[in-house]
Amino acid sequence: MRQKFKASKELQQFMRDRKLGILDETTPDIMAKTGATGAHWHIGPDQQAVLNLEKLIARKGTKLQNGGTIKYTPFNQDREE
Repeated sequence: MRQKFKASKELQQFMRDRKLGILDETTPDIMAKTGATGAHWHIGPDQQAVLNLEKLIARKGTKLQNGGTIKYTPFNQDREE
């Protein structure tokens, strides 16, 4: 799933436009912090999920293909606030 977000500027914008985020609640430590009763990926409008998605995008950048080259752009580079 991380690869999909990293590779798709459109998916990132889709999530931002809807004020949605994502949490990986598949590890025991995160499940304990969130109170999850089973391993899953959480997608929702809660603040922690939104912040987590922004961190993922900022850390990984957006993978863009232009001809034969691949470059990474920070998530804030072309975002209007």
